[in-house]
Amino acid sequence: MILPQAKKLRKNSYLPINFDDPYQDKMQIFLREIKSESKKSITPIKILIVEDTEICQKIALLTLTQPDYVADIAISGKEALAKYSQGYDVILLDLGLPDMSGIDVCKHIRKKIGDTRTPIIAYSTISDTLHKECLTAGFSETLMKPAEKKVLDKVIKTLVIKK
Repeated sequence: MILPQAKKLRKNSYLPINFDDPYQDKMQIFLREIKSESKKSITPIKILIVEDTEICQKIALLTLTQPDYVADIAISGKEALAKYSQGYDVILLDLGLPDMSGIDVCKHIRKKIGDTRTPIIAYSTISDTLHKECLTAGFSETLMKPAEKKVLDKVIKTLVIKK
């Protein structure tokens, strides 16, 4: 048996949905954006880390190990160019490689292959003059290593979204 006070409380606690509500359209847009964001996070970002030093490889992998990323490693410029054809969303490229410089790898991808869309991040100990040279060569961004996880994550996701 429901007490009369409880019936009254229950009846007044539910409000009917007003379909003429001016916020209804905004709510639908908001719900669509949430759904599209959740779909985006399901597909991981495929990243090629080009680094010859083992400790730097491990640091980069630890920084990028999360459900948002699938990382692959190349230890030289030639290996990076060979793996490039597998299709990566972003390339994290050290400048001091044993066989060729990271700048030469970037120029090869940009000019000889003709890919101007794939973001390439110079990930090295970078001075101001080298920063300008990297951007001139076709790098999308430059970062000093080791970068904080949230900084690296923000740069990568910003570049991939622009793509």
